[in-house]
Amino acid sequence: MPKAALSLSAIFLLLAVGWRSFVQYQRTRDFGFRRPPRDARPLEKIAGALLVLGVVGLLASPGCTMVGFAPPLSLFNHAAVQVLGLLFACFGIALTVWAEFEMGDSWRVGVDPSETTSLVEHGLFGRIRNPIYSGMLLFALGLFCLAPSLLSLAAGLVFVFGIQLQVRGVEEPYLARRHGRTYCEYARTAGRFLPRVGRLP
Repeated sequence: MPKAALSLSAIFLLLAVGWRSFVQYQRTRDFGFRRPPRDARPLEKIAGALLVLGVVGLLASPGCTMVGFAPPLSLFNHAAVQVLGLLFACFGIALTVWAEFEMGDSWRVGVDPSETTSLVEHGLFGRIRNPIYSGMLLFALGLFCLAPSLLSLAAGLVFVFGIQLQVRGVEEPYLARRHGRTYCEYARTAGRFLPRVGRLP
């Protein structure tokens, strides 16, 4: 179902990026996007590059499948897998957007080391430290199920690795520096991407 994957990709971009950044600007006169500083650590630059590469590959893969550039993998090209993919993708969009709006004015894409935002601990964030990434990962899994190919598989793996680097190597250290003991105590109760999984000791 590459056409469905393309449609859902457009919906994801419209809601999770376009609409959310527009609301952020209406609230704060700031779209919420942060580019890595020029003196950013190599790890931060690599994480950002992997995230962009993974997202572009995932969003492009359904179109590539439709034109024959990325033929579907027969192992996953079944109706049941596609139904699961549709459910995963829809729920992933809903979870991402829900978590983004729960962040309120603290929502950002990227990290500015000189900036301090409020630590969000309510709602989804009371159980999961990174529910936006959880939703994005679920959406990525849905896209792969809807348009399974070597391209979408490779892009998905790059995306997962990029998120892991971004969370573990960039965002968690930043939050620990900014919020100190408060963040450490919070991270002991909330899981990283799933409730109770990946809590810090």
